Amino acid sequence: PTAVINNNFQVYGVDNLRVVDNSVWANIPGMFVTTPIYIMAEKASDTIMAFAATQGWKPTYAPTAGP
Repeated sequence: PTAVINNNFQVYGVDNLRVVDNSVWANIPGMFVTTPIYIMAEKASDTIMAFAATQGWKPTYAPTAGP
């Protein structure tokens, strides 16, 4: 493949490594680069959390109340 990562943000040829960075895009769409980066980060987060759930991982943190 010509891509470095697959659609699950996993690096080809390397186990247990994901890349979530705007450098994976050849061209960032549009003039404002922040929005597509946020969208990609949200998608990556959802993808990684879904994968973790299939592996039996549960978050170990608890939300805290504000001051």
